[in-house]
Amino acid sequence: MSEKHQQHRHGRRPGLVSGGGTPHRRKREEEDDGAVDDGKRRSLSSQAKRRRQAAVSLASFSTKKGHDRALREYKRRKETKFQKNATLLRGYKKAMKKEGYDAGRGASRKRRDNNDNDNREDEGGEGGVDDHDGGNRAASSSNEVDARATSASTTTTTTPAERSSRKKRHKADPLHRARKEAERRGEERLEVIHRREKREEGEGKRQHERKARAKKMMQRTRRGQPLIKNVIGDLLAKIKTEVGKGESAA
Repeated sequence: MSEKHQQHRHGRRPGLVSGGGTPHRRKREEEDDGAVDDGKRRSLSSQAKRRRQAAVSLASFSTKKGHDRALREYKRRKETKFQKNATLLRGYKKAMKKEGYDAGRGASRKRRDNNDNDNREDEGGEGGVDDHDGGNRAASSSNEVDARATSASTTTTTTPAERSSRKKRHKADPLHRARKEAERRGEERLEVIHRREKREEGEGKRQHERKARAKKMMQRTRRGQPLIKNVIGDLLAKIKTEVGKGESAA
C-alpha cells in the first residue's frame, strides 16, 4: 500500500505532518493570532483614551455648576430689583399726578438747562452777528428782566403764612393708595369673619333649642300620653314666633 493511501486510511490529509501541521502554517497562524491581539489592544486603548478625553474632573464640574448657579442668582436679583424700582416709580408718578405736579426726571433737566446756558454764551461771544439777532437777544433779555421783576414783586407781596405753607408742603406718599387698599381689604375680611361667627352662634342656639324641644316632647305620662303642659307651651312658642315674623315683615 502506498504512503498516500496509508495517510488517507489513518485520517490524515496529504502534506500535513502530525503534531500541529507544517512549521510554515503554524507560524502563519501565530502571526494571525498576534495581529488579532494587537488590533484588540489598539481598540481598547483608543476607547480608553476617548473615555478619558470625554470625562470631566470633579473640581471642574463643581466649579462650572457653581458658576451657573451664581449667574442665575445674580440675574434673579437684578430682575427683582428692577421690578421693585419700576413699581416704586409708577407709584411716585401716579402720586405726583394726583397732587397736580409733574414728576421730575432726575439730573437730566439740570444738565439740559446748563447746556442751553452754555450755548447762549457761545452764541453771544461769536463775532459777525447781524443786528436782527442782536435785537432779538436784547428783547429776550428785557423780557427776562421784566419776568424777574414780576416774580420779585410777587415774592415780596406774598404773606409769610403763604411762604411757610409752600415750604411745609409734604412729599406725596407713593404707597398711599396701596395702603388704603390693604386697609379696605382687611376691614372686609374682618367683616366676613364677624358675620360667619354670628351665623355659627345663631345656628348653635337654634340647634340647642331644637334639642330641648324634642326632649320636652318626648316626655310621657304613665299611660304613655304626652304631657299637656309641654304641648301647650310648644304651641304658644310657635304662635309667638309667627306673630314676631309678621310684625317684622310689616
